[in-house]
Amino acid sequence: MEPESAAAAFVLAEPTERTRQLIDFLQDGFVDPTSSRARVAEHVALGGSSLDRTMSLLRAWREEPNGDSRLSRVLRSLLEVKHSVEESATQAELVWTGHKPPGSPLRSTPPVIGEMLDAAKSHVILLSYSVWLGHARVRAVLDRLVAARRRGAQVTFVIDRNYDPDGSGPGHNYGELRARWPVEALRPDVYSWGDDDDRIAKLHAKVIIVDRRDLLVTSANLTGHGMSGNLELGARLVGRPAQQAHDHVLRLITSGAFVREDVW
Repeated sequence: MEPESAAAAFVLAEPTERTRQLIDFLQDGFVDPTSSRARVAEHVALGGSSLDRTMSLLRAWREEPNGDSRLSRVLRSLLEVKHSVEESATQAELVWTGHKPPGSPLRSTPPVIGEMLDAAKSHVILLSYSVWLGHARVRAVLDRLVAARRRGAQVTFVIDRNYDPDGSGPGHNYGELRARWPVEALRPDVYSWGDDDDRIAKLHAKVIIVDRRDLLVTSANLTGHGMSGNLELGARLVGRPAQQAHDHVLRLITSGAFVREDVW
């Protein structure tokens, strides 16, 4: 196999961290294309098939001038390409709230949201028509949002300002945030949407976007029944759709369609 082809096959087959480890050992001189199998096994933590692939790669570069330095550069370049492709690819998963028949492969909504929020590093955006944060299942979501905020992530709520569950007038969603968000925690940004000329029109999108890369579009509001009780279906999309959704929400904010609210 040609040296470059062997490097490409190795990067495709091996986990990213293992390729990075090999690059480091090549650069530090612990291994090189002439290294024996025993020497490679001594320095690089590999299973049997992975060790075979590593030795095939090194043999392919054995006759190349400055093979160790050239191989490390080629591997690094291939990793950048692999990362770019992975970032642009879309991973999809269906998410369900409520009764599931035996053998259903669909995961439930609360643990998927928890997984997303636990990984948040820079920004969480949530859109919900109805917000009830006192229910235990929703409280777990709130706790994770507070934890993300404490880690330094920005948290942005977009809510329906005209939501009026009991006929007493709009303002319920604001009251839930004021009552439930811990007073000692950094506060989220809050935006609203409502058509005052058409009270039937609603901000009906239920969306969570994490770090511009992880997106949940669901029929479930941030309510107890949305997290358990109702039958709700959603799709989790990792990749470009999350970027598009994040950017779309920011355009709605900057254009004034979503209005910043001082609910505190």
